[in-house]
Amino acid sequence: LYTVVITLNCLLTQLVVNYSGELPALKQALYREQLLSERLIILVGFLVAPAVFMSIAMNRLMAEFVQRADQADAAIAMNLAVADKLRRYDTDGVSEILAAHAGRVDAKLLEAFAAIQHNLQEYRPHIPDYIIAATTTLDGDEEDGVAT
Repeated sequence: LYTVVITLNCLLTQLVVNYSGELPALKQALYREQLLSERLIILVGFLVAPAVFMSIAMNRLMAEFVQRADQADAAIAMNLAVADKLRRYDTDGVSEILAAHAGRVDAKLLEAFAAIQHNLQEYRPHIPDYIIAATTTLDGDEEDGVAT
């Protein structure tokens, strides 16, 4: 639009210059019109450009907010699932959950749970069997005085 207006103004200016001897009042009027239209285009550009840039920035911020909210939801779901598996001492189930949530949650959170899961697997031979048996019941009843 700006280019079309400028081109049109240039053509009109050339027309006035060619006939300047005959139409000096028209030349001045067209020159004033050209200056006014250029100033108007510049003013509109200064008003529209910031609005466009603000719109783009707000869209990017909203997209980032939605992405982070999705990551937080995935992290909460993973934390609840891992806590439930750890409560039952189901270290293999924890591995499956961590693998399923890889890339959806923060890598540091995955590393922390992987370290806890690894340590529990390493210490499993040193934990008495009756504690593991009591924590692995799935029916929710108390067994050996330990609530599940």
